[in-house]
Amino acid sequence: MSLLVVLALCRGSSYGFTKLALGTMTSSDVLFLRMAVGAVALTLWACLSVRSLGWVASDWRCAMAYAILGNALPLALITVAQKWVASGLAAVTMAATPLVCAVLAHLMLPNERLTLRGVFGLLLGLAGVLGIVLVRGGVQLGPDALIGLAALFGAAVAFAGNVVLARAWQPTQQMGTGALSLILATVTVYPFCDVDAGLVAHSGDALMACVLLGVISTAMAVVAMLELAKRASASFISTVNYMIPVIGLAIGWMFFGEPLFWSDLAALIVIVLGTSMVQNRNGTERKPWILRAIERRT
Repeated sequence: MSLLVVLALCRGSSYGFTKLALGTMTSSDVLFLRMAVGAVALTLWACLSVRSLGWVASDWRCAMAYAILGNALPLALITVAQKWVASGLAAVTMAATPLVCAVLAHLMLPNERLTLRGVFGLLLGLAGVLGIVLVRGGVQLGPDALIGLAALFGAAVAFAGNVVLARAWQPTQQMGTGALSLILATVTVYPFCDVDAGLVAHSGDALMACVLLGVISTAMAVVAMLELAKRASASFISTVNYMIPVIGLAIGWMFFGEPLFWSDLAALIVIVLGTSMVQNRNGTERKPWILRAIERRT
């Protein structure tokens, strides 16, 4: 559970950092700088711990998949969706990630079958997130909201697929694969970002927010997710999406003066209870069929 909290803190902090950066930057500038700073930070970290490059031959496909499913595609979709979807509705939509992940894991990972306890835990966590949103006025559906919702659901599916892949295909060199995935993600998003030469001329607060986004919310999040993938089920890892809105609310309250409600504590208790119920207690490990299929092809 402690690693899940670390991952939630890394991902949840992105809301506050992004809000600060968007004060003077465009969303594409923030997305590119987040990827680039994260790639540089994790590459420097990998240089201190990785002694050879032999792992690249076996892990580059894994790194490419992480780059697309875990970073470039979902973050780009979320950026697009924020133009049309209110933050409350976005939180509920992204909270669908554990549900999608549970279904994918049930279908693709033979040692992570859904149980009634797990299903109830997932629904309980979703209810906690929904409660937070409803207390804040519910959700508003406008004419453009369907586009945003489709983009957010696509991001949720991408995140879920990345978690399942991380469980099925664990890299030989974890740190190196994480760094390579962020480098590939940065290269992937660059053509779609309207980055100009005056990027570094923005305010110091905005640039610092992007640095923190890259180091904490991106680089450290990748390391935490890959480490967690060694120890926990895909469904349990994906429940981080239930905790992220709570952490985002806490950061907004502490640093931006945003209100907190008594119901937030009740929602947090419900979310933690639901998350604990999803934890896979089956001690047996079997090699997933998706990994066997990849190995046969290579």
